[in-house]
Amino acid sequence: MKKLSTILVTLIFAGALHAGDSNCTRPKEAAKPACCAGDSAVIKVADKTAVAEKLDMIKAVAEYPLTKCVVSDEKLDSMGEPFDYIYQVEGKPDRLVRLCCNSCVKKFKKNPEKYLEIIDTAVKQKAAEASKTAAHEGHQH
Repeated sequence: MKKLSTILVTLIFAGALHAGDSNCTRPKEAAKPACCAGDSAVIKVADKTAVAEKLDMIKAVAEYPLTKCVVSDEKLDSMGEPFDYIYQVEGKPDRLVRLCCNSCVKKFKKNPEKYLEIIDTAVKQKAAEASKTAAHEGHQH
């Protein structure tokens, strides 16, 4: 059995890892976590790779460009929590695809290129908007 190590993770936004953290005894609606201070969370993991994967997923979810299901065009939370599907192709990086439900995975798999193109277009639009906003910061009209 691997020795558990405790790793301190400073998060960009408070409480991101607490929702599913079995070590946290704080009610989800509590303002300050009981298991940590400020924007940090203590997570026990078998290895550092698990922490890196969880942080990568949090970042991917935070940066995801769409608020609607790429397959059904329904709001991502229209059927409860969005279903996060990791699309994998050998030789290419894994891709997060957020869907409104598990049922949309089957439709996605029939034509993944079509749906990935929609996501890629949304990423480009989001980047262009961010660039435009950044160009206007610091001066007033």
